[in-house]
Amino acid sequence: MGSLSSSASVAADAVTHPVTIQVINQGPGIWGNVATGLITAGAAIAAVMLTHRFTLKREKLAAQDKREQEFHYLATELAFALERYALAWVPLSWTTLEQLRKGAEQRLVLDLSIMKGDWRCLPVRESFRLRSLESDHAGLMSFLNNEHLIWSQLNSTTLSISGFNIALKAFLLAGRLRRLAGLADSSHLKSETGVFRMLREGRRISRNQQQIMKNHSRTNAGLSEPAGSNNTASKSYKGPQS
Repeated sequence: MGSLSSSASVAADAVTHPVTIQVINQGPGIWGNVATGLITAGAAIAAVMLTHRFTLKREKLAAQDKREQEFHYLATELAFALERYALAWVPLSWTTLEQLRKGAEQRLVLDLSIMKGDWRCLPVRESFRLRSLESDHAGLMSFLNNEHLIWSQLNSTTLSISGFNIALKAFLLAGRLRRLAGLADSSHLKSETGVFRMLREGRRISRNQQQIMKNHSRTNAGLSEPAGSNNTASKSYKGPQS
């Protein structure tokens, strides 16, 4: 009986609680307030989520715009630097390499590391080509500055061809950067007296000279062989077979 009376007392207290009395008085209308509260909370959460999403999108667009501006600036600087470098090789078309190498440290300069800008904005392929061009330039300059190099006509012509090749690579890479940056093509690209045509013509002439000298060397080597030598037998002998 004691437990029943205590249970009845708890039930009576619950019924007489102010909140319980408010629920009983308002009846079904309280669920409208609950629904309104849930809708308000949901709207607030959705607003926060949308604001966060739009903020991220705005930051992404701003970062992309900054990256494009960095790329356009760096590509423009690199394109004109490469074209100036290619232009420095043009005199090789009417002068010898020995004459051109005098003061080459002032004219034939290719130091792209001084270019300001974020190189990470460049495409990987173009960045690789730029660094490869620097390596080719450094290798050629090491030959030109070699005091022990024998300046024969054949060696000079061969190195001249290498110089023309590097200059053409630089000019074509500059054109590639121009197009990626949305810039106009260089006036030296299609002009009859432009840098590109002059470099190609100089390389063609040097290649012809190189071929003539090689053929002349083979002819002289054949004429210098003794008439009664055992050259035929030596050529037919191929050495021990593995």
